[in-house]
Amino acid sequence: MGFDLVVQDEIGAGVAACGLVELVAEGGECLGLRTAELIKEAPVALLSAGHPLASRPAVTIGELRRLDTFAEKCPDSSLDQIIDLVALRRLIVVVSDSITGKLGPEVAAVLVTGVPASLLVLGWMPAIPRPALAAFISQVKRVMDSLVTHPKAS
Repeated sequence: MGFDLVVQDEIGAGVAACGLVELVAEGGECLGLRTAELIKEAPVALLSAGHPLASRPAVTIGELRRLDTFAEKCPDSSLDQIIDLVALRRLIVVVSDSITGKLGPEVAAVLVTGVPASLLVLGWMPAIPRPALAAFISQVKRVMDSLVTHPKAS
């Protein structure tokens, strides 16, 4: 028995449309799913590398809201398109820190204070066999821990 794992746009909408196991935002229990916590993801602002706030260790959500190009919600675009808009100074947006490994030198990720971390969980229907599920969850946690680098505030 295999597991179908699809990550919906990392910018954090509810449930990823996939097969037997799904990545969900915190609160998957209300969908009738059983869940296992994977990782907490810190919020980071994506800024063009030359932006005055890009060199700071952290910014507040209030500071971001005062900027003309800040969007409360991510555009309905691919992550690559969002990164391009940020690099071109047309967009500033808050995302989870798990995407920082996908950024080039034109875009900076700065920790955002005043916004809670996102909890990423796996969700599954209760009928999935426990031994296979336990091994899968353990492997996913190892992979997530090795991939995510969290920015640190000074």
